[in-house]
Amino acid sequence: MQLNAQDEARTYLDGALASTVKKNAKFYLVNEGKQDDLFIGRMYTIDGKLRSEGTFADRALQVEHGKFTFYHLNGQIEGRGEFVMGN
Repeated sequence: MQLNAQDEARTYLDGALASTVKKNAKFYLVNEGKQDDLFIGRMYTIDGKLRSEGTFADRALQVEHGKFTFYHLNGQIEGRGEFVMGN
């Protein structure tokens, strides 16, 4: 099975937000570039609806750091918060 560039740019996540393979994924996370020293990440449902966006301390988008916005499936804001080194 050959991956396309879009699949390579995504980190697939299961329902508990643990890394998984595409066929088992409920969500995917995309690195959208940098903002100052932080990396911008957006998480989507597997069918492409935005669920959250925020900044991370690392390129792999493993350590949340900064402001985050969380969305309902209808696109309305569900909540906002701020992480400091993953907490």
